[in-house]
Amino acid sequence: MGQLPETLQGTALWRLYEQKALKERQVWAKDVYGMAADALKSARDDFPNYTLHDERHILNVLRAMGGILGTQADKLSADELELLILSASLHDVGMTFTPEERRKVLNDRSQSEDFLRKNCPEYLGTLPDEWPRRLRACLVSCQEQTDKGKGNHLEGIMDKPLTIFPKSAAFVKPAESAFH
Repeated sequence: MGQLPETLQGTALWRLYEQKALKERQVWAKDVYGMAADALKSARDDFPNYTLHDERHILNVLRAMGGILGTQADKLSADELELLILSASLHDVGMTFTPEERRKVLNDRSQSEDFLRKNCPEYLGTLPDEWPRRLRACLVSCQEQTDKGKGNHLEGIMDKPLTIFPKSAAFVKPAESAFH
């Protein structure tokens, strides 16, 4: 299948995208990719049993997409290529938690005690700093599943890129696209 790309620009989909998309759209897509890659650096903290989900994972997904599409990728529009790049970049962002989200869950005594009582009663009465890292990660990820819908992990990632690119050109129908 060839050598793994080391950067976004090394992927076949990005090289095609560069040929078809306006430069300002490329900057925007690269910013979203970079923010997603930064956010995913902490995914292993909360999901230690999962395979590594980081920038390398995004690049592997992009490489797989390009491999599946093969020469058919040449027929894709800039909009379609951008959607693939953004999808690969953002598909695991929901696995991340901010330090504030982690602290909030770990410092909520009632949540922590309920969790410990059900799962690890031997840790009742101890502080989160005394727990094994995997136990802390499990509490945070389990509580997030319980609280689904109370937060939007994409919010912080999508806010900046959408504000640096004119809303009139963001996610419009292909016929109205800002691409050439």
